[in-house]
This record gives sequence, C-alpha cells and structure tokens, in this order.
Amino acid sequence: MNLFRKALPARSDGDVGESSAKFGKSSVKFGESSVKDTENFGEITLNGTQMEIVQRIEADNRISAKHISEELSLSVRAIEKNIKELRDKGVLVRHGSARGGYWEVVKLKEL
Repeated sequence: MNLFRKALPARSDGDVGESSAKFGKSSVKFGESSVKDTENFGEITLNGTQMEIVQRIEADNRISAKHISEELSLSVRAIEKNIKELRDKGVLVRHGSARGGYWEVVKLKEL
C-alpha cells in the first residue's frame, strides 16, 4: 500500500511555486482559471449569480426564489442561499410576509 508514498514531494516549507513547477504548466493554469467573476459596489462584492438575482428583483420586486431558479437554471436552494448572503450584506430587504411581501434593493441605489 505504500506504492505512492514517494511519488509526491513532501511540503516542508509550504512553497506552492516549487510544487507546481514539478507538476507542470497545467497546475498553474488551473489556479489562474479558478478566479470567480465578481463585481465591487463600494465595499460590497457580488458574484455573477447575485448580480443576476438583483437584476431580476429590480425588474419584479415580488418575484419568488422558485421563479428566479427557473430563469437562471439553478436550484431553489442555491437561489435562497444567495438571497440570504445579499440580505446579510444589506443589499436586499424583505418587506411584508413571505407570501404577500416584496423585495427592496437598498445598497445599490445608494452607491
């Protein structure tokens, strides 16, 4: 079972550049391509999905998470998670009840 133990170099100093040089250029390309698409609004950073959600809510402030999920081809849970992050950042505010209420985009109007 110790066949692969010596195949990988031991990381003694934590130098990422040294280990990526041993694995070739593909490992460097992977690191560069994994950068998220984000937009900054003052001190608030939103990812692409959150920007799409904000745009949908600005167009229809009574839109449901289920309807947004259908439009963006994402799960309802993913939309709910992003809406929670937007609420925590102070971008969205919910007025009224879950069924009869509406959304308000707060922070983007101020910036």
